[in-house]
Amino acid sequence: MPPQKVPLKGMVICLHGFGLNACSYDAFGKAMADRGYAAFAPDIRGFGYWRESGIHPKLDLNLAVEDVCKIARTVKAAHPELPLFVLGESMGGAIGLTAVSIHPEDIDGLIAAVPSSERFEQTKASTLVAVRYLLNPDKEFDVKGKVLDRAVSSEEPDQRNRLKVSARELLHFQKFMNAAMDHAKGIASTPVLLVQGCRDNLVKPAATVKLYRSLRSPDKRLLMVGNAEHLIFQKGQFNSQTMEMLIGWMKEHPRVLTQSAVSTNKE
Repeated sequence: MPPQKVPLKGMVICLHGFGLNACSYDAFGKAMADRGYAAFAPDIRGFGYWRESGIHPKLDLNLAVEDVCKIARTVKAAHPELPLFVLGESMGGAIGLTAVSIHPEDIDGLIAAVPSSERFEQTKASTLVAVRYLLNPDKEFDVKGKVLDRAVSSEEPDQRNRLKVSARELLHFQKFMNAAMDHAKGIASTPVLLVQGCRDNLVKPAATVKLYRSLRSPDKRLLMVGNAEHLIFQKGQFNSQTMEMLIGWMKEHPRVLTQSAVSTNKE
């Protein structure tokens, strides 16, 4: 007998971290589908398809926020009766925070893992970027050992990962990440789940706690995952316990239909 289809309960837009690409959510997307949630994972501008095609090879996180909101509107138009969540890790989490603060009407709930800008050895990294910028701001240099290797100890080679970026792009990235705290303060009502791995050796766990406290939304929760590193949902780093906690939170936040959504659904 063919396997029974799981009823669709909601949708999730997954936003990858710096240097990675949409494929890093392959395992997570399958796990979500098994639980009744459709997962969509776009490449962020400057990475994956955008880089390979040459259409937009440089990092642009402001346009990435616009991309997320457009995708959210399209997905919600197709299923107005279902809740739509944005899940992002690291850079992706900051993109999610920004999108929700600017267009809260587009997103029903946010799951942001380690979206803070406060990193270990940040002074050393900033000095290196400053020197590179003075020498040649647009010349790309290898950041694998500074970012990807520290994101997760079991990182598997992926030809679609972007290992070289310019100092100009890194400054843009840091400025965007620094603004995450202000955007968190701008989230007044959207449900937010912040997630932090206690074994993260890239982003300081205390910084995620600080960001959590800055959220104005009364519907907020902080999940500390004891054995997790920097990546929690990407690259298959999640476990069944983490997934069940995530699904439990999502089930607590069904879509609250507005009158316009009800009318659209009836049509």
